Amino acid sequence: MRKRKRFTFTIFTIFVLTLLLTGKSQQAQSYYGYQTIGKHTFLFSLIWQGEPKIGFGYINRIYSGNTFNDLQIELRFPLRSIYRFSDYEAIAGIYKPLSYSRAFAGIGGHFRWESNMHGGQRVSKLSLAVTAIPSYVYAADINDGIYGTVGLRLTYAPVIFATSKSGGGKADWNFFPQHKFEGGLHFDMHIERTLGLAINGITSYYLNRKNTFLEKVKNWEIEGDFYFGTTYYLDRN
Repeated sequence: MRKRKRFTFTIFTIFVLTLLLTGKSQQAQSYYGYQTIGKHTFLFSLIWQGEPKIGFGYINRIYSGNTFNDLQIELRFPLRSIYRFSDYEAIAGIYKPLSYSRAFAGIGGHFRWESNMHGGQRVSKLSLAVTAIPSYVYAADINDGIYGTVGLRLTYAPVIFATSKSGGGKADWNFFPQHKFEGGLHFDMHIERTLGLAINGITSYYLNRKNTFLEKVKNWEIEGDFYFGTTYYLDRN
C-alpha cells in the first residue's frame, strides 16, 4: 500500500510538471502558496503528511523596491479530527524573492506550531523552518495569461522545543530534540490574475536526540501539498 501511494504521488508530480512546462513562457512564488500578483490572497490547501490534511491560509504581499515580502499564515487540520479541532498545525512567517529575473532565488523563514493528542497525552512542538528556493520563471504572460515558476525547495527545520502533557499532570519538556531536513520541488501557476495553483512535493530526513518523547518518524517518506485560491485586491503599481 505504501509503495502504491509513493508511485501515485510520483506520477501525479510528473504529470503536473509536464503540464506546467508546456505552458507559455514567468517570476517569484511563495513558499506556502503561489505567485499571486496581488496584495491580499486567501487560499486553501490539501496536504499529505503521512495522513490527509486540509488547510486555510492568507498572504499579504508588501512591495519593496525591486522585490516584495509575503507575510503568510496558515492553519492545517487532519481530516480524521477536523471537527474536533484537537489536532492542528499553525504556520506563520515570511517569504521573499531576492530579485526580479527569469532565474532567481527565494528565501523564507516560518514558525510551525504543531499540537496533537497521542494516547491521552498532548504533544506540542515549535519548529523554525528556514528555506531556500532556487527558481526559474517558465511563463510570464503580462497580458493576463499564465504566470508561473518552478523551483527546488530546500528546508532546515529544527524543533526548538516540544512539550508533552496529560490531563492535569506536569508537562515534560525537550529542547532541540529533533532536526528535520526537507528537499523537493515546487511548481505554481497563476491564471489570468485570478486563480492560483501550486504543488510542493518533498521528502524528509530526521535526526533525533536519544532521550526524547517525540515520535520517531521514518526517513525519506513522501509529503506534499496542493494550493488553490484567488486574489483579492490587485496592487499593480
